[in-house]
Amino acid sequence: MTYKAIDIGCGTKSWIKEYIHAYIPEWDGQVEVVNLDGDEKIKPDILHNLMEPMPEELKGQFDLVYSAHVLEHISWLDTVSVAIEMASLVKEGGYMIIAVPSLEWACKELLRGNFNKGVMMTFYGGQEDEWLYHKCGFSKPSLEVLAQRLGMKVLSLRESSVILTDRERQWNATQHELFMQKEKQNGSL
Repeated sequence: MTYKAIDIGCGTKSWIKEYIHAYIPEWDGQVEVVNLDGDEKIKPDILHNLMEPMPEELKGQFDLVYSAHVLEHISWLDTVSVAIEMASLVKEGGYMIIAVPSLEWACKELLRGNFNKGVMMTFYGGQEDEWLYHKCGFSKPSLEVLAQRLGMKVLSLRESSVILTDRERQWNATQHELFMQKEKQNGSL
């Protein structure tokens, strides 16, 4: 069986196939990926502005909706409505993964006196172009609330290492990974 996934805010490289096996190992090598992004320069499969409703023909069509380091680029006033639109793409019984920078990690680093570009990028983004500004941030509790608002079951919420880069260097940082499942109409998973 081939599973259908969409990478929302894919950027220049989709990471679904590198991540999915940590969550759903039985999908090994069986994932068809559709890339969605708002930047026409990267030539995604679907060009879409996340501030607009998702196209109706995409709703309920994907076994997996994946969005890594996207929601922090949306105004905090709009994150719930954008996430609800993203979640509308998940089939009943399907999954959703949201990865975002960890505000807890960045705050701890600042309190330790570790004031470096990796910490600042967690708060404010790389700011190298119009797409790389952070407009909000997330903690584990805020992601749990988001999952509730989406009406999805949290399967895991964990921290993992991530490498932040700019044109010159790399910094180690921490991200949150929220893994959820959309219940079927009868309430089963």
